[in-house]
Amino acid sequence: MFNLLVKYLMLLSASIILVALLALARVEASTCTYCHKEIAGKWIKVEGKSYHVDHFICSNCLKPIGTEEFFKDKGSYFDRVCFENFITEKCNYCANPIIGKFITFESDVYHADCYNDHVGKKCIVCNEVAIGGAYIDIRENAVCDKHLDDILDCHSCFSYVSPALDDGSKRYSDGRVVCSKCQATAVEDDKEALAIMEEVKAQLAGVGLVIDREFKLKFVSIDELSILSSSYQREQLGVTRFRKTEILAGLVSFQDFEIYILTGLPRPQLKAVLAHEVMHVWQFINAPNLQDLQLCEGSCQYAAYLVLMDDSSEEGQFFSKFIEEHKDSNYGDGFRFVLEEVKRRGFKPWLEYLKVNKNPPW
Repeated sequence: MFNLLVKYLMLLSASIILVALLALARVEASTCTYCHKEIAGKWIKVEGKSYHVDHFICSNCLKPIGTEEFFKDKGSYFDRVCFENFITEKCNYCANPIIGKFITFESDVYHADCYNDHVGKKCIVCNEVAIGGAYIDIRENAVCDKHLDDILDCHSCFSYVSPALDDGSKRYSDGRVVCSKCQATAVEDDKEALAIMEEVKAQLAGVGLVIDREFKLKFVSIDELSILSSSYQREQLGVTRFRKTEILAGLVSFQDFEIYILTGLPRPQLKAVLAHEVMHVWQFINAPNLQDLQLCEGSCQYAAYLVLMDDSSEEGQFFSKFIEEHKDSNYGDGFRFVLEEVKRRGFKPWLEYLKVNKNPPW
């Protein structure tokens, strides 16, 4: 969650229209603030100070302002032209001078109308521009202070979802909510998932990670997945189960693999999760048992990353960055350690390392 503070302010410099005041010096004697001489005839008064008409001048161009509109900034007076061209800030949207109400956002300044109509983000709950306090998610969705407790989180990408679910978002029967972006490519059909699995296996085989075993693939709910993985982490997306059967005193053995995937994952994320689980299958077949968890999960995340590197779609790049920035010690730090090792060694030599080592080289 990103905290965004938007300040709504009134420009302190206010325009004032002056009107020439006619008086006889003998009736109200006064001294010009500019020349310090006695004033006779026409004069003007500004904030309690008296001036000859020609001696009330712009602090920038030094030309008389007289009875025209003027602006004040830091104790100095300016005519409109100088104030707009040299003193007042320019709107970061339209580049025109700002006079009157304005809004500051991340050190930039905007006319109130420019910000509200073109720049400001609208709360996904009330559809009003969030002024005073707004929170921005990973997909740049905004929610205002008063509706922060009302929003839902997408289970796949953790972005904000309106409780109305009126933008194409979906609530699954297991309680998960998926945002419209993720729902747009959500995969819920077993046959489609199997086809994607073959794509993933082919991609990994192309870089040297080959698996010639058959294994089952099944979609499950979040609750079924938690039971299968003995984990109650709601962010769990997939699990691989391995069973080895030996007969004839170990002379013949059978290995069965079953991959269970959460139904409704967006296609790029599904590809990444499948690659992760396929890497687990490869490890079950080739690597030593009881491998270090950071080494194991970091390598699986790297396989997921490899698959997403070939996905140029916006969502593919989004989930690729998701892997890069993961905060978990095993999935995040582990991936980044493996990434550096592969850059140094190459992917095939890294697979050879995994075949004979339980512990990481870092």
